[in-house]
Amino acid sequence: MTLNYGSSALHKVLGSGAGKKEKKSSGRAADSTETVITIVYGDGKVFEAQDSNGLADPFIRIGTVKSEGVFSKKWKSESPVCEKTLTPNWNYCEDEFIIKKTTKELVVELWDKDTLKDDFVGRAIVDISGIVTSLMSFNIEFREKPTDEKPKGTVTIYIKKLY
Repeated sequence: MTLNYGSSALHKVLGSGAGKKEKKSSGRAADSTETVITIVYGDGKVFEAQDSNGLADPFIRIGTVKSEGVFSKKWKSESPVCEKTLTPNWNYCEDEFIIKKTTKELVVELWDKDTLKDDFVGRAIVDISGIVTSLMSFNIEFREKPTDEKPKGTVTIYIKKLY
């Protein structure tokens, strides 16, 4: 697990500077059944062009897994769109991501932004049960269907449990 400490969003999480792109916190305090994590969206790749210009406009959505195969209908986080690229670098920090303490997995999806209807690229389930207060790196491969052999894209995200 290699961390790229050159990212300004990572510097913010590590306490050594402000991130370039930062979402303001919700202002809502977590209750005793919840925990707060910080997520940094790093760089990624989209393996197939999604648009007629030979590129894509990728963005990431993150939600929670309620039970096996059942996802929450509400997205907890969404990255900015990286326009006209197959190699996005979000460098984006989600400051206060509140989840239930019992949450063991996150659903992470890669999408392509379009004018009329966004295109689904792929999905991955990330096990977060082992997250502690140190920063952890996750290299995620997105597949359109769980049975697909070849991934449609990748992203590196960093997660830190605040409390």
